[in-house]
Amino acid sequence: MKSIDKTVTFWSHRDSYAAPTYYRFGPVIDRYARKVFGMPAGGRVDWLEHLLATVTFREKIPFGRVLSLCCGFGHVERALAKENFGSEILGIDVSQAALDEAIRMAREEGITSIQYRCEDVNHLTLEEGEYDIVYVSGGLHHLQNVDAVIGTVARGIRKGGYFIAFERIGPRYSYPSRVELEVLNGVMHLLPPEFRPQFKIKEEGSLKGVVEDGIKRIINILNRRTSFGRVYFPPPPLYWKLVDPSEGVGSDRILDAVRREFPRGDVFLLNGGLMTRLTGAGFLNSYNETDPSHVQLLESLFRMEDALTELGRIRCVDAVFVCQKT
Repeated sequence: MKSIDKTVTFWSHRDSYAAPTYYRFGPVIDRYARKVFGMPAGGRVDWLEHLLATVTFREKIPFGRVLSLCCGFGHVERALAKENFGSEILGIDVSQAALDEAIRMAREEGITSIQYRCEDVNHLTLEEGEYDIVYVSGGLHHLQNVDAVIGTVARGIRKGGYFIAFERIGPRYSYPSRVELEVLNGVMHLLPPEFRPQFKIKEEGSLKGVVEDGIKRIINILNRRTSFGRVYFPPPPLYWKLVDPSEGVGSDRILDAVRREFPRGDVFLLNGGLMTRLTGAGFLNSYNETDPSHVQLLESLFRMEDALTELGRIRCVDAVFVCQKT
């Protein structure tokens, strides 16, 4: 199976908004909102779209033509439409199955300003100044040709228009360095047992064959009990190449590419290098916002992450870009 076919299969039935995750965790949402806007977002999943519309661009919306790249199941486009962000919104994604669901949900919600097109964004072409806004939420890091795509986006935005993105900018394939792995394991063992992430690789319907099963078995064996406790070994790049070859393939080039095309753009570094890996199902299911000890633990972890990032021990993995074309 070709890489693009694996990616399409993987994302045709995987809606990142469908289950609790780090990015849908209320305290993380408010933490990121404060870093970008200086205020919490009340745990709103559509925090970025909502605060852009009600704070940053309150006097400028609606814009004209808005392009949303790597749009998946259409959550971002529907959020933008509800905020009256643009008079016309076009979403592009490589998975027709995801787009079919996006079309269905937009129709159910009575939204008529959104259109969709199935296309591999790696080969995106745009006319000069074609759009007022180009928006990407968690899609650029899936693009092998991310440098060229960001260049195309810059040309496709009219003068005075905006490029907006919420992206993973960490290491390729999200694979930590040796130092980051040591830090992660050290912090993990400070957590109460019920908060510790479970790193067992789950069975997936699309994972078939001896090679895939072998890799899963190796990872799960490495994540065994030792005299020190459970040691975390992340899935290696080969795992992602077999399951979803697009995952994190362009992460490490996004920041430089955006700064090159939009040298005066606003870049908000959100960190995340520690908590994206610690905040798994165990943490999310155990956390109680009414328990002061849980709140104190989480705030301590956030402070630790910021300090370790500032010291260069771990890398920032999340960022928001709000860049005007001048």
